[in-house]
Amino acid sequence: MEFTPTGHEKMIVEPDNLYKADTNDLYFRGIADAVPTVIWMSNKQGSCVYLNERWYTTTGQTAAAARGNGWADAVHADDRHMAANHFIAANLQRIPFKMVFRLRQKNGEYRWVLGSGEPRLNGSGEFDGYVGTVIDIHEQVLANERFELINKATQDAIWDWDLTTNGVVWNNAFYAMFHYTGDEVELTGTWWKAHIHPDDQQQVVESIHKAIDGGATAWAGEYRFRASNGTYLTVYDRGFIQHDSQGRPVRMLGSMQNVTSWKEAEQARRKSEQRFEAAVNAVQGIIWTNNAQGQMVGVQPGWMDLTGQTQEEYSGDGWTKALHADDVERSMAVWKHAVQTKTLYTTEYRVKRKNGTWGIYAVRAIPLLDDAGQVLEWVGVLTDVTEQRNIEQRVAESEEKYRQQFYELENIYRNAPIGLALISKDSCYLRVNERLAVMNGLPVSAHVNRTFREVLPDHADQAETLVRKVVETRQALLNVELVGETMADPGVTHIWNESWYPIMNEAGEVESVSVVVEDITDRRKAEAALKESENRFRVLADSLELQVAGRTRELQRSNQDLQQFAHVASHDLKEPVRKILIFGNRVKEELPSLSPEKLLGYVSKIESAANRMYSMITGVLLYSTISAAEQEEERVNVNEAIQGIISDLEISITEKQAQIICHPLSAVTGSSVLVFQLFYNLISNALKFSRAGVPPVITLTEAAITPHELKEYHLPPSRQYVKIVVKDNGIGFRDSEKAKIFEAFLRLHSKDKYEGSGLGLSLCKKIAERHGGAIWASGTEEEGATFYVILPAGI
Repeated sequence: MEFTPTGHEKMIVEPDNLYKADTNDLYFRGIADAVPTVIWMSNKQGSCVYLNERWYTTTGQTAAAARGNGWADAVHADDRHMAANHFIAANLQRIPFKMVFRLRQKNGEYRWVLGSGEPRLNGSGEFDGYVGTVIDIHEQVLANERFELINKATQDAIWDWDLTTNGVVWNNAFYAMFHYTGDEVELTGTWWKAHIHPDDQQQVVESIHKAIDGGATAWAGEYRFRASNGTYLTVYDRGFIQHDSQGRPVRMLGSMQNVTSWKEAEQARRKSEQRFEAAVNAVQGIIWTNNAQGQMVGVQPGWMDLTGQTQEEYSGDGWTKALHADDVERSMAVWKHAVQTKTLYTTEYRVKRKNGTWGIYAVRAIPLLDDAGQVLEWVGVLTDVTEQRNIEQRVAESEEKYRQQFYELENIYRNAPIGLALISKDSCYLRVNERLAVMNGLPVSAHVNRTFREVLPDHADQAETLVRKVVETRQALLNVELVGETMADPGVTHIWNESWYPIMNEAGEVESVSVVVEDITDRRKAEAALKESENRFRVLADSLELQVAGRTRELQRSNQDLQQFAHVASHDLKEPVRKILIFGNRVKEELPSLSPEKLLGYVSKIESAANRMYSMITGVLLYSTISAAEQEEERVNVNEAIQGIISDLEISITEKQAQIICHPLSAVTGSSVLVFQLFYNLISNALKFSRAGVPPVITLTEAAITPHELKEYHLPPSRQYVKIVVKDNGIGFRDSEKAKIFEAFLRLHSKDKYEGSGLGLSLCKKIAERHGGAIWASGTEEEGATFYVILPAGI
């Protein structure tokens, strides 16, 4: 059985049999990293399984270092044992707890913090560990250790008993008084009770619980307490009881004075004044004496040094003038009663020190009796408890402040502008906030301990699938978008952005799932409207850019065409005219004597020159027609066009024993006449510029278009294209000539060797660009040429 703060007894459950706890209070998880307070969780074995981001930014620990019991490494070495024992005691009893300790900061400094924890229970009401907070209270305790301050004020053993957890914290004086080490002391009320002398135990326990259960604010008692060596010291123990806002006792703070020497001195004084003096000298504090009538007489060095009063001023009842006016009447009444009843005098009052400051002093005085039981004199001691009382006040104020912060955090959860929920592994709501309840169109109470299918049957399949996935993968699902309707807004489709987080135990298993839900319907509508506007703008911009680029290129081509036409007029067209004139004059001059054979030769040359001029004029007209005319766009079957070209060039293909290999090609969008002309020119050129004695092999294939090609040839990526590659094994050309071959009227070879107008490839370029596409080439001399054609994909 276990001793509990309320005086009742309860069965201890061994760790192996600890039941799982309801995780209802893990509502922080969804917003934990946004809260300016450390939030932690432990499993039922007492190992830390979660710390929010605030812990890591505060302590500088990593997640790996902090998990389990690693968090304790950030606790001050002097506080670590106390904090661990306090936590273990609470964990075994599965009750709420609070403790104050120093926590190492990221910069290496230590600050006082208030750690607290609440049991968390699972959906079956079983204990699953703790959820709690760590709050900085450094400023409230003014950067001083709580019990170190008390040590400076007194040699008493100071204790702090948490009535809600049964945890007890002792100051250093306790360990020194009873010679215990930290490992020998269990920080619980049960351990304290077990070390009370058996003859005193029942009376002490009954009296302290009578005070606690009876609504008293203070308790005092005298008893014997066992020291580390097994001996018993007589102590005078007193404590002050604190209550919460509902009047329930939650805490006791008190001091334990070792009065063993006083007891021994009482007996010794009857035998020897010398032993009395020795006992007095052993007392810590300011010693004073009064005569049997309770009047202060004689030299009182301690009182004089404290108050600055002279002997004349403090004699009789003059010492009361150093007391605070509000304390005089009460103190004198208690003193007169003690004098009349010859009993122990104890009180507390404020004394004005000789430096003008006020101090709070605990006062004890005992009567020295002769053998007949008559008072010889009174001997008392004043103990300065100013700092102790100030600390108690500050701690009480701090606890109230932190309690308020806790309520504020609760309000943040309840009133958060996003939906928050904690879900069990079997898809049951453990907790929801107000916002999510409003989204679902049901009160909070209609969610708790109910499944998805009971609350939102239309969304149950999706939600259950997400829970299963989180449990199976143990990974968070972030920014999951769900679409549907709710009871809150029937008939209206909503879009929710949800993130599902696994809550893990120490074994790495998912115990529950935390969900954050945000209604992003309005945002998606705004984004869609913005995107539509951006698309319209982009299309308009692309169109304008294409128009400007196209018109710029047209202007450039027009300028080039003018220059090229001038060249034709001045050179290429002039030469066949000159030949016609020359051979025409020869016919005139030599006609009388011309033989039929020679005449036929002159006429043949005149005809050849006329045909060449006709071909050039036809090419120029076609070239200009392509630039000027608007061509009707249609879906062009390139495979059929190639077959038509092969049919038209059948004689040349047969004569040169050529082989044309055409792989399946996608349809394009454009003018069927111009597309035919483009590939006709490419294939015709491949036949024309073949190597002597080498049968031409012409291959047509389709290839993927690269982003670099789209960028280089100024083709908008929003449009679909087809890239066709025409490769031959002819005479080829030098790499430096790959751009020149597309210029109008430009020849890489003499017209005597290879006939033509010099406009074939320039027409191909004109046709490709006219369709919003591109053409370029690569080649190697005496190995062949490759032409790359990009045209819009078939619609």
